[in-house]
Amino acid sequence: MVKHVIYFYIYKRFILVFIKESIVAEIAFTGFNLLAQCFSAAWAVLLGISVPQMPLSLGTRTLFITYVWYCFAISTVFQAYFTTYLVEPGYEARLETLDDVMRAGLKYTTYEVLKDLMGYVDFEELDVFQQTECFDLNECIRDVMFKRDSFSLSLSYLTTYLASLSGYHERSKVVCYLDTTVLTTPMCAALQIGHPLLNLLNVHARRSFEGGLLTEYWSQFLHEVNLKANKTDEDSEFVMFSLTHLSPVFTLLLFGYVLSAILLMRELIIFKIKGSPTKNS
Repeated sequence: MVKHVIYFYIYKRFILVFIKESIVAEIAFTGFNLLAQCFSAAWAVLLGISVPQMPLSLGTRTLFITYVWYCFAISTVFQAYFTTYLVEPGYEARLETLDDVMRAGLKYTTYEVLKDLMGYVDFEELDVFQQTECFDLNECIRDVMFKRDSFSLSLSYLTTYLASLSGYHERSKVVCYLDTTVLTTPMCAALQIGHPLLNLLNVHARRSFEGGLLTEYWSQFLHEVNLKANKTDEDSEFVMFSLTHLSPVFTLLLFGYVLSAILLMRELIIFKIKGSPTKNS
């Protein structure tokens, strides 16, 4: 309520000063003689373009620079709100700890392989959750990602693959990872001692890791899986603002530029034909 009163007071002061300037007989700047010219200059400043002539008197200059600063502040605030709420609104605060999961009321979904792995880990924090069991690992992880009423433990590669298989380029839209690492399982491929290919495989494996070939192959694989998916990001509940949505605005802006160029050429041609000194003489 206070904000609206302040805005009304500011606008009222601007209008009153403009009216006062428009009815003064002797003024150093003729651009404010008419009320329409005052509103035209104010609208030009609000749009960020130049006025026809700068004011000369101290009072008008003070009012004018105050209005310029006000328009600059309002434009900055508008851009911040537009970016925040339309272009990139983001998402709600993610779950970070098991306490957040407990407060959210999610159930703990487990499966046979997970039960076997958890038998080697002393992680009692999961005992306080209500547990549900499923038998298909992929379907279990899909239920966690899309039904959003439970949580589970899984490899990050599996969840990324299933998200890409469902047509999501960004796994953060459907997958939320906690900051807690429950189980770390190193994997290796063993050969017999003295195997002739052992040193060769070690060299190629190390070079592949250092050169980022595995990351490149994994990204290419996820991209191919995503292209074959039936669902895309556009089928999701929320689609962020992008240049595709703003294309009509830019098309209208381009049309305005073309029309302005045509009008400028028309004015120049008319000036050359009718307004040149040689023609008048």
